[in-house]
Amino acid sequence: MKALLFAGLWVGMALAMTGCSTVDKIEASILPNSIDVASQLVGKTYEYNYGVDTYIVHFKSDKVLHWRGIAGGDKGNQAEENYTIQKVSDNVFFIAWIEKSGWKVAQVLDFNTMQVKCYWFLKGQLIPVNGTVKIVQ
Repeated sequence: MKALLFAGLWVGMALAMTGCSTVDKIEASILPNSIDVASQLVGKTYEYNYGVDTYIVHFKSDKVLHWRGIAGGDKGNQAEENYTIQKVSDNVFFIAWIEKSGWKVAQVLDFNTMQVKCYWFLKGQLIPVNGTVKIVQ
């Protein structure tokens, strides 16, 4: 199980870091159930709390999320991002996206423990962050 999670994380990181333009083709072959999985999150809103940094994340569709910084360095910032998703296990999801600002995000959302484990990438820096997830609506 850890090997599968590790492999998934590296595939996501590779996609996020390269800015792969063939994500839809890759997603269709590697993540055949990604739309079904994403539909479990569509229409829902969560608060990600990383301690200093806190975000509201709304899953608008099976491919688009909207985030808004409510505390910390991103307070007041917001954006819509295209994301990909893969189910790791029951109530555990691997999600990745590339932000228009250049940040690359790869995270595991664990709704069993209400935790988020995340890596942020920018300009050669890999920043690991862990936090909690709370359902807003």
